[in-house]
Amino acid sequence: MSIRGGLPIGFPVLQKIEAWRLGFYTYFLLVNLGFGMYLTISRDMVQYILGYNYSFMSIVVAAENIPLIVSALGGGLGDIIGRRLLVLAGTLSAIPLFLLGFLPIKYLPLLAGTYIFFWSLAQPSITGALLHATSSSGVQYSIYAVFGTIGWGIGGPFAGVLISTYGWRAAWIASGIITLLSFIIAYLFFPHTVIGGEASIGDLFRTLRSIYPFFTANVLTISGFLLFYGNYSLILRGRISDPGLYGLVYTFIPAVVGIITRPLIGLASEKIDPLKLAFTGTILYILVISGLYYSTGLLMIILWAFPIFPFIDQGFMLTYSRRLPGSLQAFASGLWGTAFSIGGLVVFVIGLMLRHNSLETIYFLTLLFLSTSMLLTGWLLKRNRGV
Repeated sequence: MSIRGGLPIGFPVLQKIEAWRLGFYTYFLLVNLGFGMYLTISRDMVQYILGYNYSFMSIVVAAENIPLIVSALGGGLGDIIGRRLLVLAGTLSAIPLFLLGFLPIKYLPLLAGTYIFFWSLAQPSITGALLHATSSSGVQYSIYAVFGTIGWGIGGPFAGVLISTYGWRAAWIASGIITLLSFIIAYLFFPHTVIGGEASIGDLFRTLRSIYPFFTANVLTISGFLLFYGNYSLILRGRISDPGLYGLVYTFIPAVVGIITRPLIGLASEKIDPLKLAFTGTILYILVISGLYYSTGLLMIILWAFPIFPFIDQGFMLTYSRRLPGSLQAFASGLWGTAFSIGGLVVFVIGLMLRHNSLETIYFLTLLFLSTSMLLTGWLLKRNRGV
């Protein structure tokens, strides 16, 4: 079977999809299925064992995001030495998930960080290859993202069912197996036409000079929403007693809403500057987070599921991708992950400084980060073309 042609099976729709692309879709579905499971299992354990421990939860959130700092490095290495080689590093991300099924909760930050570290080395080369092969198409990236959203959405309730039926250990093991399989599939289906190896170290450094204002706005937005949503997940878990229902609300419902809106945002990104999507998403975060802070019950669930992240993801990812050449698309994808990392580091520092921080303090700091990002993004839009 050639990875450049369609699939040799009897479904006309699937025959029109290049095999490598379907392989990448499958990878992104499975790797996010494993991640959705990780999120639900870890939050369930923290709330059940430690209660509303915001300081520990802030450290966990930071540990999940700080290792993403290697994303730009991993993407850059893929562009320089070859992207397919970096995909192999992703298989190692399954090991910490297996270990979490056997070790005490105090090891959660360390193992979570290790899990994300190996994922971060591999992920940019896969997404970068997709962006390179599709000429930074917003529609194609949104389709790819939809598969990730489906996996993430299924992961929450699936993990909840496993926890209720078999316990945390079985859920962790299942998450590890799924994650391992995802990277094996990405490696096997990797398209040779965008395998990388054409860039130089000098290319990477020259790129940073033109991209840093957008990167700064990206970091500020991520810092704000990670700080609030990471801690608010404990509030959500405390108000939803059943782990299966919690997984449904925590990941599945937001995923369904995201699946519906992703293609629409993809179409919009083909017609307008994607930075405008990021600007819109930042404003929506300010409004929705304010609503979450004051809400309970059904309104809380509705606001939790409101599809804001696709605006931020699509907006900043394509802002990087369309400003960089094809030979640097893994690096462009990695910039998004590295911005996440710095945002996680900010959350980590806040968790250490405010050992007994309240949700009120977290809300205030969140608004500060998001408002600053909104002003910077608005200025960048006005400087370039006007809003």
